[in-house]
Amino acid sequence: MTFTAFLLILASAGFHASWNLLSKSKRPSMAFYMQASMTAAIMWLGITIWGIQKVDWSTVPNVFYLMVIGSVLCEVLYFTSLANTYRRADISMAYPMARALPVLFTAILTLIFHIGKPLSTFSMIGMILIFFGCFIMPLPSFKELKLKTYLNSHFIFIVLAACGTTGYTIFDSQAIKFMKNSFSADDKVIISCMYLGLLELCICSSMFIVIQFFKEERKEFKERFCRTIYPSFSGIFSTLAYCMILLAMPMVTNVSLVQAFRQLSLPFCALAGVLILKEKITIPRLTGFTLIFGGLVLSVF
Repeated sequence: MTFTAFLLILASAGFHASWNLLSKSKRPSMAFYMQASMTAAIMWLGITIWGIQKVDWSTVPNVFYLMVIGSVLCEVLYFTSLANTYRRADISMAYPMARALPVLFTAILTLIFHIGKPLSTFSMIGMILIFFGCFIMPLPSFKELKLKTYLNSHFIFIVLAACGTTGYTIFDSQAIKFMKNSFSADDKVIISCMYLGLLELCICSSMFIVIQFFKEERKEFKERFCRTIYPSFSGIFSTLAYCMILLAMPMVTNVSLVQAFRQLSLPFCALAGVLILKEKITIPRLTGFTLIFGGLVLSVF
């Protein structure tokens, strides 16, 4: 991983933590995330239209479109599951768990399908440490470190959200490579922004279709869509966070490293809780932070 990639992921982690805190505090729903995606699509619209004209589409392989479809489906799964998770669970428990699972899921899938350069033993150990650090950090005390603390009614939505995160991360890492090879201008920023703009348009449209199948979501859509500015702020933070991830992806040998370093958003949340909300520094939180930090250090070897 290059130092530039590290800085991009570091900045992304801050934006990611911010938009999750914002969405949790404002009664998240599929309509909320649809407005967020729509805002992001409008934000990148100019670059998207300009970039589409610069791509030699005859050189883009058919597998690219499959990657995009797979990514959009995983994004819809992620947002749908996240909305259901945040309605049922406290963010201090749901957010770390939803971030922990993709670390292992992505590493396992890239290993099985031989995506990217194989991870070193140190990197694998580091990701395991990050995984356990994410799970330990939200606990009020080690007395709560038991199976029933995690296996509850909203656990299935956390797992589905993690599956969505894993899926779109892998699909996008492959799709962005095809875009880079077929782009007439050698500008990584434009490539990433244009691809992200295309994704956001597809996600917004797909979310609207999915909403029509759920009575509660249709009601929420009629009552709240474009009635508040908070989803739009969430969309701006979210798309900026992921744009930085797309820029970082070509700079790493294995996309699992990107997934691992994105967990820097957890210490950010914990630090903000201590400094801003005056929360206590608990032993599990300190232990989790140490494991995540140690895991990140090992992951670069």
